[in-house]
Amino acid sequence: MKLLKLIINLFMLVGGLLSYVFNKRHVLLSLLSLEYLVLLHIYGVSLISLSDGSMSYLILIFLAMMVSEAVLGLAVLVLMMRNYGNDLLSSMSPLW
Repeated sequence: MKLLKLIINLFMLVGGLLSYVFNKRHVLLSLLSLEYLVLLHIYGVSLISLSDGSMSYLILIFLAMMVSEAVLGLAVLVLMMRNYGNDLLSSMSPLW
């Protein structure tokens, strides 16, 4: 049973990494891929902490970091939408 969970988590991780690599044109898709990877990480830590019981406080720290990362990403996305009108990375000038 544990091997099946490990294989499923591995496929989910590879899928998340591939979606992040192939969606680098749009900032929103990159942020969604990163959020998926963070949720997968929290899921893995929670599975470990449920079986062990010693790292239950670590889930709260990861959730706080995930929320701050999401807020920062959305702030950057709103700033890009206001300045450039879209979320394409190719529309940004390197000189600003």
